[in-house]
Amino acid sequence: MLAEEYSLHYLRTKEGHEVDFSIILQDRIESMIEVKLSNPTASYSIVKFHNKYNHPAIQLVKSLRNEHENQGEHSES
Repeated sequence: MLAEEYSLHYLRTKEGHEVDFSIILQDRIESMIEVKLSNPTASYSIVKFHNKYNHPAIQLVKSLRNEHENQGEHSES
């Protein structure tokens, strides 16, 4: 089995919307990751990128207290 070459990039639009990480395989975004210290609300930017381009999106939050779902996806707050 051959390993695939993934890369990690930062996304930012001219308008200033940004996502912390995008996982790239063969010049295509496989998924996006936003990292927050304590804010459980999905970031405006990751929601905007997800809705516009339909890439899978994950928001990781260090300090969460309660679980909830956003558009059918499991998360915590």
